[in-house]
Amino acid sequence: YVTQHVLGPVGATGMRIGGTAREELVPGEVEYGRDRMITASFGPRKGERVHVPYARCIPVMDANGGWIASVVDLMRFAVAFDKPDACPILHQGSIEAMFARPKDSNGYDSDGKPRIGYYAFGWQVTPNGRGGQTTGHGGNMEGTSSSLVRRHDGINWVVLFNAHASPAGGSLAGAIRERLHLAADSVKEWPTHDLFGQFR
Repeated sequence: YVTQHVLGPVGATGMRIGGTAREELVPGEVEYGRDRMITASFGPRKGERVHVPYARCIPVMDANGGWIASVVDLMRFAVAFDKPDACPILHQGSIEAMFARPKDSNGYDSDGKPRIGYYAFGWQVTPNGRGGQTTGHGGNMEGTSSSLVRRHDGINWVVLFNAHASPAGGSLAGAIRERLHLAADSVKEWPTHDLFGQFR
């Protein structure tokens, strides 16, 4: 369903559910950071010592981080929501509902005041106080770190790392996030041409 009705219409045709073992990597998929070893409890290496990223049963994680994707495919997904009236997978009202502030404690503090940021339907949302909002989502597991950001000013970015922790501690995606915002803020004029056609 997801590949046919969500990813296909936005052109993110290379995304798929990942495998468990290193030998199950698909063409073009990176090897994942290999710091620690544990005994595999799933897959073809069950009972053997393997690096942590190859010890999880990724296929059963599907919606919880089991998808593998390229930066290009994730960006295709992100930009699908840039023009809500022309989105190929959701109606404008559904997109508004997807990013709406929850009426519960996720959207409001104990005094009933709106939280600075909140988690909506699958998206972290940070209103900018001027009618716009930055939306996104990140993910981290040992061996990988990712972040997809849709900024309030229409600039989107995606980062994927094949390692989790930065040398300073914390996730790699988290460590670079503010730097990417600063870099985007420094650009005065963005190119207008579309590069998606150069990638399958």
